[in-house]
Amino acid sequence: MNKNTFLVSLAISIIILIASIFYFGNYIYNATPSFPIGLYKLNKKDKTIKRGKLILICPPATKLFYKANSKGYVSKGYCPSRLKPLIKKIAAISKDYISISKFVYINGIKQPKSNVYKKDSQGNSLEFTDKKNYYLKRNEIFLLSDYNKKSFDSRYFGPIDKSLIIGAIEPILVW
Repeated sequence: MNKNTFLVSLAISIIILIASIFYFGNYIYNATPSFPIGLYKLNKKDKTIKRGKLILICPPATKLFYKANSKGYVSKGYCPSRLKPLIKKIAAISKDYISISKFVYINGIKQPKSNVYKKDSQGNSLEFTDKKNYYLKRNEIFLLSDYNKKSFDSRYFGPIDKSLIIGAIEPILVW
């Protein structure tokens, strides 16, 4: 075996090893601006509902999310909807009252970085959901990014069914 063949084989082996660690170790790389860019650990067994918990969810197969995909807010992926999972934080749970105007209010409390925009940076309308004032149902959660005030989250797509949770995630190495 010559030196070039050895180096190519070594490089391929390293790539396969890294991919295996990600796949079997349940690590996720986040490159979206909703939360810090970096490496996160997924715990698929932890689907408990708790305010402030960071989770990975599958977007539902709805016209609203396919419209979001066409505008570039959600990417194609491996969820049943054929969309990429989203990292979001649980901001509200069953029986919480949501009010959406210029900001998001949960149980009357204005949420940090919850600005509600009418248009995105390209001038496209951001008014997806018609739900503006409501109580969350037993199976619903409200997702909000407190990291990026321009995140595509429940302020635009409304509540999400908790059955769409893949699991809890925690940052391992972010920048």
